[in-house]
This record gives sequence, structure tokens and C-alpha cells, in this order.
Amino acid sequence: MPRGKNVVVLEGNITRDPELRFTNNGTPVCTISMATNTESRKKSDGEWEDLAQFHRVVVWGPQGEDLGQNGKQGDGLEVLGMLTQRSWEQDGQKRYITEVKASVVKLRPKDGRRQNQGAGQGQGNGYAPPAGDDQDIPF
Repeated sequence: MPRGKNVVVLEGNITRDPELRFTNNGTPVCTISMATNTESRKKSDGEWEDLAQFHRVVVWGPQGEDLGQNGKQGDGLEVLGMLTQRSWEQDGQKRYITEVKASVVKLRPKDGRRQNQGAGQGQGNGYAPPAGDDQDIPF
């Protein structure tokens, strides 16, 4: 049986300043919210309308640290990654979240700020967190 593919490509804008955190063993992890826009025809009158979709993106390692330090609300962002799901227990209820685990990010600052030459430039370094490391994230 062939293996499936799990690939996500997003191009949009950061909707709030990135959150940079570190796991207990010092691994940087950055969480961002970004919006993408598409167009769709309304069934009622056939007019085009813009539709915004919001995505939670998690970036590990040096790319995450760079994005957390240099990314700002409103900046453009390109993401290549995969969909992931995780769950946790809160107030006696099991909660679930779907997010994009980024493998490559490319920051496009809106105000012409100079970007660091490095991870935020979209140079994927193949970094993946050690197995179970995401359990150290305090959220």
C-alpha cells in the first residue's frame, strides 16, 4: 500500500507577534498565527468574495528562534511543513489542536527591515525536535 503525503504550503501574513519559548532542555520553539486569503463565488449572486483562513504554525530550532526574534504582526510569511494534531487534558476534558509543523519558513518583512541571513531566510536545516520534546511546551 502506498504511503500518503502530508505537505502544507502557505503564503500569507502573520496576524500577531510570534511567541518564542524554550523547552526544558533549551530547544527554541516559535508559535505563530497566520492568515491566508482566497476568493470564492457567492452562491446567492455569483459575486466574488475574499475568504480569510487562519493557521497556527509551529517552528522548531534555529528557524523558530530567528522567526520569534525578527517576525512581527503584518509581515509576510511563506511556510512549508506538515499538518500535525496533538491532544492534552485540561479541566478534566481532552482537548485537540491541529497545527502546521514548519520545516522551512521565509519571512517577508512588511517595513523593509533587514532579515538575518539564516533560518528565517528559508534555508531549511532539517531540524526536527527530539521525540517527545513537544511535551515540554508549557501550553
